[in-house]
Amino acid sequence: MQPSSRVAGLDVGDHRTGVAVSDASLMLAQPVGIIINKGWSQDIRTLRRMLEPYIVTRLALGDPLREDGSPSNQSLKVRAFGEALERAGFEVVYFDERDTSHEAASLLRSAGKRAGRGQLDAAAAALILQRWLDQMNKNR
Repeated sequence: MQPSSRVAGLDVGDHRTGVAVSDASLMLAQPVGIIINKGWSQDIRTLRRMLEPYIVTRLALGDPLREDGSPSNQSLKVRAFGEALERAGFEVVYFDERDTSHEAASLLRSAGKRAGRGQLDAAAAALILQRWLDQMNKNR
């Protein structure tokens, strides 16, 4: 990864994908929006356009594992999409996303915000990315 590059986080769902991007220092994640899923090819084009203002070379995809740590049905879908992203030239890493949607909803409520599904998906992507950044920075 280039020193000036950023990392994007994705919360991949069946209908929408939340997107977040790190700051240049790789310390903080911020939500940047959602993609309405229309098929992998179109979703990847939309993601490229969304990430164009940033230098993003790595994607941290939330992996919705079961409580016992085994892959869920959605986890298999996320990994298949991750493989398509890798074929499109992205470096992909996976990060356990259990409970991020519930935590994102709780954080938005505590901030006094009523969030729609799209905002919730983008906030969940930011949580996934922030947790991944925190782990990477802790291991430096």
